[in-house]
Amino acid sequence: MKGLLYRQLRIVLTMMAVGFILLFSFACKAKGKENNVAVSHQKSKTFPHQDSQLFTIRYYPKWNHQSQFAGFYMAREKGFYRKYGLNVEILALEPGISVVELLRTGEADVTTMMLLTALNNHGKNVELVNLAQCFQHSNLMLVGKKNRGINSMESLEGKRIGLWLSDYRELSQHFLKTHVPNPTILQIDWTNTLFLRDAIDVANLMYYNEYHILLMSGLEEEDLFTIRFKDLDYDYAEDGIYTTREYFDNHPQECKAFADATMEGWRYAFNHPEETLAVVMRIMKEHHLPTNISHQRWMLNALKDCVLDDNKPLGVLDRKDFADAKTFILPQNPTLSGLAYERFFPHGSD
Repeated sequence: MKGLLYRQLRIVLTMMAVGFILLFSFACKAKGKENNVAVSHQKSKTFPHQDSQLFTIRYYPKWNHQSQFAGFYMAREKGFYRKYGLNVEILALEPGISVVELLRTGEADVTTMMLLTALNNHGKNVELVNLAQCFQHSNLMLVGKKNRGINSMESLEGKRIGLWLSDYRELSQHFLKTHVPNPTILQIDWTNTLFLRDAIDVANLMYYNEYHILLMSGLEEEDLFTIRFKDLDYDYAEDGIYTTREYFDNHPQECKAFADATMEGWRYAFNHPEETLAVVMRIMKEHHLPTNISHQRWMLNALKDCVLDDNKPLGVLDRKDFADAKTFILPQNPTLSGLAYERFFPHGSD
């Protein structure tokens, strides 16, 4: 009899213990839900727009993901686009695809391109609008090895000069035809291989990108003769944010918001370089792009003075820069003759 009572008592105590555990677990879950609600509420203060209220913009960079587009990455990463009511999709450009064509076909809403590229394509089945000018200076340069007799402008005469088949080619060709007698111009790819193997004497490079790759290959700066276009009369502004006139006319406020948020992203990127580099490296890894943090750090540092120019307001296309670029492209694109600054850069009158 005592054994039976003992077993019954043990069963009751066990059931009470199980009930207590279940009650405690339920209380913890309820507390967790309260915490989650508090976190969600806190986030809603930072990003006041719900996803259903955000306006979606599809942005294509003009090249592979890298620090060249850090301002866009950080504008999305830090919630600046959301703050302005935007859901921005930063997409990857496929090899051989023109960003101008993506705008023409409506596959892209906004993209990045050089000022000269935009003016050269303006009026050719598309009217382009500059929403913000990111890079205020040229990063293009020509580089030669001193041990191959390249040590002055005059020494370029008769040399084999490799140029990319790209938007940069026309500017480099114009410079060479104006300043260098009898250059032998060869088409090269985007690598430095031909230059490193002395198959060409001079190569065109971007200071923030291929030039540093040369240095990482073992060459020293003192061994190279360089011509930087920004130091000459060829300092044409480069990357700007562009859309079509049709898209701008239909969504003027959203276009302005995208431009403002992006330039806010650029300012944040330069003020928080290590955080920015971590984001850049993560994005490049996600897209299986080879790189290293040293190169991306060089790129970000090299672009700082190009974006944050003390003599020009952040994101503003300078009126003289527009006029100079228009004059340069006009012989190739006569439709520019009647293009006004305010038409091309509508935010210039803000």
